[in-house]
Amino acid sequence: MTISTQTEKAITPIIRGMATAGTLPKTEAAAVVSLLKDASNPKTQNTAAPVKPTMLTPRQTAERLGVCVRSVLRMRNTGVLKGVKLTGSNKSLRFSENEIDKFINLEG
Repeated sequence: MTISTQTEKAITPIIRGMATAGTLPKTEAAAVVSLLKDASNPKTQNTAAPVKPTMLTPRQTAERLGVCVRSVLRMRNTGVLKGVKLTGSNKSLRFSENEIDKFINLEG
């Protein structure tokens, strides 16, 4: 969660006032204030690692698109879909899930 420093500065006095008035336990108020400070501090914000796209087999791609495997291979050969040939002992073909989603959105 990320909030602006302005929001943190606006909410903190309200939380402290609630603790002083007795409507919010002081330990909970302190915890909320601490969370607010963390949420407004860019150094403590959680930066998630980029997600690698899932690679689908031709069969999975066909199921996702509602077509047969031969149609998927034909779409790759004509350039409609981008496929990646894997190297090594298993020279299989894979399709990026992101690429399939783009294709579905263009068609839909």
